[in-house]
Amino acid sequence: MRNPYLPAASRQAGLTLLELIIVLVIATQVAWMASANWRSITERTTAFRVQTDISTAFRQARSEAITKGTITTLCPLDENNRCTAAWDSEVTLFLDPANQKALTPQGRKIKEFKLSPAGSITASNSGPAQRRYFQYNPDGSVKGTIGNLLWCPPSGEEKRAMQARINFGGRLTWAQDSNDDGVREDANGAPLVCN
Repeated sequence: MRNPYLPAASRQAGLTLLELIIVLVIATQVAWMASANWRSITERTTAFRVQTDISTAFRQARSEAITKGTITTLCPLDENNRCTAAWDSEVTLFLDPANQKALTPQGRKIKEFKLSPAGSITASNSGPAQRRYFQYNPDGSVKGTIGNLLWCPPSGEEKRAMQARINFGGRLTWAQDSNDDGVREDANGAPLVCN
């Protein structure tokens, strides 16, 4: 005898194997596109922050040199408070009246900066080695030679790389993409390269 409470035709609901594979392929594609877009947004946001932080550090270094009437130095410090080339570390701005390129009792720490929350920062070479410091004279001009800082994103994509250049007047400028190929050029016109 047939149960009157069950439907006449009972069909099992669900996905076939082919339907399941199609759903998984579509979900994978959507996830891949979302992650690529997310990385792009994250790197653009980080680039903006790096540009702001570098600009702030150099603007304050120049301003302090002028207002305090003495040499200021901006550099990463080692365990002995001497300038080093580790630009991915915290960078310290300090008064350096004796031009020691080190935080000494004659100087005074003004502020510490973390120039990059992600990615890497390298300085241009000063002679045979990577630049360890940037300095300002009391008139706001650069003490010593000009130089630059190159920021590369965590992905290493040159299209997101930025270069801050410090001129003799002590002003900061940023590398531009003059040939519209999507990569900014250095002062010699060569595309920026992330290692």
